[in-house]
Amino acid sequence: MGVGCVSPVCLFLLGIWLNSGWGLAQELQLEPSRTEHVKYAGNSLFVSCKGRNPIDMIWSGPDNVEITQSQGSIRVEASRDLGDGLSGVDLMLRGIKRKDRGRYTCRATVDGLRRETHFELQVFKPITFDQNQKRQFAPEGSDFVVKCDVTGDPPPTVNWRGVTQHLNGNKFDDKSESPGLLIRNVTRADEGTYRCKATQTSKKVSDLQNFNIHLKVQYKPEWQGPAHSEVYGYLAGTANLTCHAEAEPAPRFNWYRGDDLTMPLEPPDYQIDNTRDSMSVLKITSLTEDIFGEFTCRASNQHGSLDHTVTLREGQKPAVPTVRVTSAGSTQLTLEIGTPPSEVSADGYRAQYKTVDAPWPSAHSHQFKPGGPHVITNLQPDTTYQIRVASRNQAGYGDFTASLEHRTAAPTSAKPTGGSQPLVLELLSALIMAALLVL
Repeated sequence: MGVGCVSPVCLFLLGIWLNSGWGLAQELQLEPSRTEHVKYAGNSLFVSCKGRNPIDMIWSGPDNVEITQSQGSIRVEASRDLGDGLSGVDLMLRGIKRKDRGRYTCRATVDGLRRETHFELQVFKPITFDQNQKRQFAPEGSDFVVKCDVTGDPPPTVNWRGVTQHLNGNKFDDKSESPGLLIRNVTRADEGTYRCKATQTSKKVSDLQNFNIHLKVQYKPEWQGPAHSEVYGYLAGTANLTCHAEAEPAPRFNWYRGDDLTMPLEPPDYQIDNTRDSMSVLKITSLTEDIFGEFTCRASNQHGSLDHTVTLREGQKPAVPTVRVTSAGSTQLTLEIGTPPSEVSADGYRAQYKTVDAPWPSAHSHQFKPGGPHVITNLQPDTTYQIRVASRNQAGYGDFTASLEHRTAAPTSAKPTGGSQPLVLELLSALIMAALLVL
């Protein structure tokens, strides 16, 4: 059958010959049949090499070294029999690396002749962002470059989106330090999420990936409230000195006494609560005459520090108030609270209350203003409660009164529907009278 056969009959017979597999008997086939595979590093690839009754089939890699291992990231194994009369060897590559790129060749003896076929593997590096740059910190007032270190092959280009719709003008510059975004004169309004968009294009591959970066603006401590305050306490009592400062990062607090700002106060002589990010409380117990005076709270971070002065002054201990229950409902008790005539009026009161069998540490507490009303609510009906009250002034709380006991009222019963009971009685009386007349 010559090459010059172009008649319909000749072409028909040629098709039968090719479809029967006779014409491919001496050829090797790759499945998939591509001569080039393009992959990103980390991808996988499966290629099968088959022929009719091949002998001594082998795969070799880019270094022309035979691939014989049946385990690992690059391995071979016998192809499954699909009933098509073809057999061969499968090549599998998992977790492809850049070093794996190149030509892979399949060789075998078919009908006594040594045959081969091959494909080229192109490996590109995908877009990769530096995960350590997800959170970045810019000092307030500085010119700061938001970093977006991105790698890939082919090298990606970067565009930005930010807290404002358009990152341009004198404020932002994304061309100053590619792939960074320059923010001039950073303010707290610049805090937020910036999106670094990386685009990778070539004749072989293309990709687009976004990376969100949260920018936090740092600033030195700022006092919340006046720079100087006064606190009162009474002898043998307790005083809490508080300072409140906002900063980023959260400030460190130290307390000093008097003019000595070199030796911070420390436990166990003083109790200092720094558990909240923006507040510090110096608690002084068992006040003595020599403890009154000035204390300084210093808030600081790497961007600066501020001092806040608190003057502890001696005040008068609040007197024990008078208290009595004026009325009792099923779920509430009304109190009358007063201050002895010889004492200065209080700024407020604290009432504690509990059931008789409960301990005082578990008692409920309620704050009252001087003028009232002084009503304790949400109580249980027909239950005895113990109550005690303490007064408060600028020096703090005084002693509690002796506890008094009072019982809430029993629950009220439901009242009958208006008008129904008299009507029933009238009907009953009429029936009785009628019966007596009959008799």
